[in-house]
Amino acid sequence: MNKNISTCMAVSLIVGVSFAQSVDKKELIPNPPYVAPIPEKAAWTLVVRQKEEVGTNGENATEVSQRPEILSVRVTKIDSRQRKIIRWKDGREEELFFIDQFMIDQSPDNQKVYVTNMDIIAEPDHLYRDSGFYGVGWLEEQYFVGTKEMEGKECFYFERPHPIVESIKQRAWIDMKSKLPVAAEGMNGLVIYEFRSRSSGDVRLPTEFLEAWEQHQKRKRAMEILSKRLPAANNS
Repeated sequence: MNKNISTCMAVSLIVGVSFAQSVDKKELIPNPPYVAPIPEKAAWTLVVRQKEEVGTNGENATEVSQRPEILSVRVTKIDSRQRKIIRWKDGREEELFFIDQFMIDQSPDNQKVYVTNMDIIAEPDHLYRDSGFYGVGWLEEQYFVGTKEMEGKECFYFERPHPIVESIKQRAWIDMKSKLPVAAEGMNGLVIYEFRSRSSGDVRLPTEFLEAWEQHQKRKRAMEILSKRLPAANNS
């Protein structure tokens, strides 16, 4: 075979393989949004994997200096309300509620119920003080690594250095079909998502929680009225 022809064929083969690889890689990159929005009605449980429970799927799980004391967080969402039941290692259970971005919880110290606007409090990587899906709010194309299997599902895999603790990496596995989170990892260790098929739980506020929410709404309305009156008083 002519040497020039052989060279041309070799170059064409290399270019073709490179082009195919670039196309395949491009096809694997997920399109934003990288995580599906939470449905109006949904139910899931965050299961915190202890170190000895981490199997093949979690063999690269980040080591953390202190293992979390939380075993699971059971979430029920209906419309704008969420109820979260936190189960601790010592057997305690604690419940809190979200209405939109407002968290309603009871202090274990003085038993008072507080309403907190979580949009103005930065608590990254907190396991339950957030109305969104845990551990996936940071996903961007620059952190996309590739595809990996997790919990028997083919997932889009993201990874980045933790913004607070440099020795820890944040990781997230997103189901390629549904775009629902499968697992997330950070300061709380490896956390697995277990979605329940139907949201049939009760998200109604207990009496003390309802009273605190109504008082919050009254104060909010009073502040809105006051803010409207102040410009008028200044202009008079």
